[in-house]
Amino acid sequence: MRKKTTIFFLLLTMVMPLFSGSFFSYPERKKGVYTSPVDPVENVDITDIAMMELLRSSSYLTLYDNSIWPKAVDPLALEQPIGSILGSKFAHAPQKNYMMPVSFIKTMVGGSNKPGFLIPNQDGLQMQDITFITDWGGRMLLADRALFHWEFRHTFTTKEVKHEIHKLYLKYKMGKLSFEGGKDSIKLGPGAYGMLLDNSADPYWMVKVQTDKSLVGGGYWDFIFMHGWLKDQRDDYNNPKLMAARLTWRMPGVMDFIRLGATHTLMYGGDGREKIKPYELPWLFLGVSDNQPQTKYDADSFGSIDLTIFIPFHRINPKIRHFSLYLQEGGTDIKAVWQIEDAGEFAVPYGLFRFYEREYIVGMAMGLEHHAFRLEYSKTAYSFYQHHMYPKQGYSYNGVSLGDPVGNNFQRILFRHSWIPSRQFSLMYEIGYYQGPAHSHTDHEQKWFATSPIFSTGENIFHRGYLHIDTKYSFYPFRVGFVGKIDGGDGHDANDEPAHIEFSPVATLNFSIALSFDIIF
Repeated sequence: MRKKTTIFFLLLTMVMPLFSGSFFSYPERKKGVYTSPVDPVENVDITDIAMMELLRSSSYLTLYDNSIWPKAVDPLALEQPIGSILGSKFAHAPQKNYMMPVSFIKTMVGGSNKPGFLIPNQDGLQMQDITFITDWGGRMLLADRALFHWEFRHTFTTKEVKHEIHKLYLKYKMGKLSFEGGKDSIKLGPGAYGMLLDNSADPYWMVKVQTDKSLVGGGYWDFIFMHGWLKDQRDDYNNPKLMAARLTWRMPGVMDFIRLGATHTLMYGGDGREKIKPYELPWLFLGVSDNQPQTKYDADSFGSIDLTIFIPFHRINPKIRHFSLYLQEGGTDIKAVWQIEDAGEFAVPYGLFRFYEREYIVGMAMGLEHHAFRLEYSKTAYSFYQHHMYPKQGYSYNGVSLGDPVGNNFQRILFRHSWIPSRQFSLMYEIGYYQGPAHSHTDHEQKWFATSPIFSTGENIFHRGYLHIDTKYSFYPFRVGFVGKIDGGDGHDANDEPAHIEFSPVATLNFSIALSFDIIF
């Protein structure tokens, strides 16, 4: 058996170079052809960013997967400008300079039997008993270099009335980089939800720099770095700060269908804590003194690495525009040679480091001409999103996890399908099953990988399933839609804080429904 395996890999090594640049080549970003998946860290030029903003905030369509673009809505695969997607009425869109003070007005009315029931991936959208929401905004594009976007939200519930700046930011392109300042949200990582940073929480004030086009040198490099300010009244330290970075490397040549990624986030500071000076930020971010308790460098840090393999089925069947397998491992604690207490120590399995208190995501994603599919398993550790400096709310913002919206100490399997048969209709549904607590103790004793348990039926564990539906239909200049989510099981989490889990054996059924009516100018 060992001999046959050796011969197989020897033949594979000899044959693979023959396919360089053909079967195994990674698709380039060119309009009118198959394009690479749009990772949040691999954004395109400022014009296409403007196109995506049109699709997201003022178009007819519902987009939950910005990494799997069906052809019907892929702004990078279109031979015509974005105006051809939204209709000839959008004559301003192909222009290099335009301004629309009000380009959309979106209204939503709905309710939930559980106050604060979250609709994930929707920038903090929560339903109360009875909720009425109005969003309106516009944008300005200057010389294909600068994009200014504004969006205001008015929320009316049975308990409060709130008026706020929902999003407000300026993006500017300079060479292969783009810079952003303002109020926005981002999602990092290959999964359906960003395990370390997701866009389910409210947008927050930030500055951000990222690659607008890949940097080339020994492969293709893309990065993003963000510093945010969380204006949040908490029970530990008010108004903490947030830093996040992601780096991806795509292999050159024959192996360019493989992408490696690394993500790092940390929450630090806050009112009452010792201030971090600007020149100390690199030291803080690298985590050299991260495990020095009760110091100003004591931050709630997370790190992860991920591998994505793009399988080129489009070479065999052009209808399969995208197919990928991905795996992510991360942790809220780490042993690393660059940390003071671990200096010079070898760490299994990655040599320079290893994670403790781990999270995992493993999944498959596929995009067809009018469909996008995702099948995924995910799990977080016993103390994920918790930290002794932030013992109450933990890694959250305005009561919502900054990472996965379910919160800590859970495991879940989900299936998501987006169907967009035309540019007037879209349907997304997600079916999932999750349970918690996933662990009864820490995973430090699992030396290599904390893969156990994979679901269980033991005591003091609740099991829940859910169905999430979002559909839109458009008849210019109007759009109507329905959003609904139902979540139920044999028990529930009795603690509303996303960083803590409290088992309750009481069976519950939570639901939320909302109807929307929008006007697109």
